[in-house]
Amino acid sequence: MARRELKEEKESLLDTLLKIRDRIKDINLKIYEDPIPTSDIIFRKHLNDLVYSEDMALYYIKLLNESNFLFIIHIVEPDTILKIPGIYGYVVAELEIIEKLLSVYNKKLEKVYEIEKRKLAGAETIIRELMPKVKELNNTNLGKVLNICLMLDQFTRIIREKPDHFKDDYRIGKLKQLIPEEEEETFQDIEITGVFR
Repeated sequence: MARRELKEEKESLLDTLLKIRDRIKDINLKIYEDPIPTSDIIFRKHLNDLVYSEDMALYYIKLLNESNFLFIIHIVEPDTILKIPGIYGYVVAELEIIEKLLSVYNKKLEKVYEIEKRKLAGAETIIRELMPKVKELNNTNLGKVLNICLMLDQFTRIIREKPDHFKDDYRIGKLKQLIPEEEEETFQDIEITGVFR
């Protein structure tokens, strides 16, 4: 009896994880709104009906990231000296969606660059110019959009290099391996830090 309950619990958790992935995918598909949900609002605005706490949401996102369902974008790097918290964005690991997002954010980079630098340039030129200054631009509008563009481009390369690692059979198998055997293991002794907060 206990084994059956554990199996049902694990399937329920898998179902919740896939609902979180689907919710993030739906947000990513709204290209002309705010298509990349961020760590500062993901629980409050998008996931509070699926999970009980922000820590739980971030832990589940970590599982989805480790199983290749999601990518985590470092939008703002944390800086303890300046007391800047890190901000992370989440995108589904689907090439077609990432390519659309990259196109939108490349255009956004060109607009923000034009406003801040008062000159026109294409996204590739801007990226080449600003790459050495990426740390200086942390937590600025230009730096945020630059980080998004850089990471989305990197994600397209990762998917193209190992397409088999982004097929659902592979990902679901990996996710099932990551799901703890007992619910108590999920939140006890787990420290939520860094990568997603």
